Amino acid sequence: MKLLLDELNEEKTIQNVNTLLENYDRLKRIAHSSLDLKSPKFDDMPKAQSIKNPSEEKIVRRLQAKQEFDAINKSIENLPGEHGRYRYILKQLYIYRTRPIEKIYRELHIEKDAYSKLKREALLAFAESFLIEDLLDWSPKTEIEQKSDRI
Repeated sequence: MKLLLDELNEEKTIQNVNTLLENYDRLKRIAHSSLDLKSPKFDDMPKAQSIKNPSEEKIVRRLQAKQEFDAINKSIENLPGEHGRYRYILKQLYIYRTRPIEKIYRELHIEKDAYSKLKREALLAFAESFLIEDLLDWSPKTEIEQKSDRI
């Protein structure tokens, strides 16, 4: 019997999460940037009307970045995992970025293999809980991905 979760392409899902979380600092800068809105300038010269509104586009980008930034933080805070290990791993890797991997798994008192398994689980749990965009990838697995599942 095949379960729905058997169809999840974990490798691509993890890539999606990595791509999002690698941009955490950028989202933070955009979300917390101040908007320098200026009053429109008028003159008597005829001009072609622009449909775009640069000020409005800045506001929308900033609000989208803030929404995504807040959703990342909330999703990380709500992660399950024994003793907050999922949260700890993702925060150290993507938010604080201050510790080498070796130090992270030593602080957790686990071996490198156990750390790799926990990190993978944390990334998949994050993908399941992130609600702004669907990070879960349900595309068919390639032959290489199927072989790695069997190992």
